[in-house]
Amino acid sequence: MSQSKDAAAQQTKSQSKKIGIAIAIVVVVIAVICAIVFGMKAQQASALDDAKAQCTQASEKLRTDTNGYNALLNGDAKPYADLTKDDVKNPDALQKVQDLMSQEVPQGVYCNVDTADELSANATTIHKNAQWYADQTKKLDAAIKDVQLVHPLSSDSE
Repeated sequence: MSQSKDAAAQQTKSQSKKIGIAIAIVVVVIAVICAIVFGMKAQQASALDDAKAQCTQASEKLRTDTNGYNALLNGDAKPYADLTKDDVKNPDALQKVQDLMSQEVPQGVYCNVDTADELSANATTIHKNAQWYADQTKKLDAAIKDVQLVHPLSSDSE
C-alpha cells in the first residue's frame, strides 16, 4: 500500500509540476503579448505625435506664405486691378498682373484629423499649398515691377 501511496504522491507531484509549468508558460505568454501591445501603442503614439508636429510646421509655413501673398495682393497689387490698357505702356504686363491676381487660391487643408496617415497626407497638401502661395507672391511681385505706368499711381490718402 505504501508503494501505491508513493506512486500516487509522485503522480500528484508530477501533475502539480506540469500544471505549474503550464501556468508559468501562460503567464509568460500573456506578459509578452502585453509588452508587444504596449510597445505598438507607444510606437503608434510616437508616429502620431511626429505627424502632428510635421503638419503643424507645414501649417505655420502656409500661414506665413499666405500672409505674404495677401499683403501683396491687397497692398501693392491692388491698384493694378482697376487699371486699363490705356493707363500703361505695356498692356501685356498689366494683363499678366491682373491674371495673377484673379487666380483661384488652393483649397484649405487642416491638421484636424485623427490618424498619422491622414496627418501626413494633409501635411503634404499643406506644403504644396504653401509653395503655391510663395510662388504666386514672387510671380505677382515680378509682374507688378514689369508694368510701366503712363502716369504714377495716385494714393488714396493724398
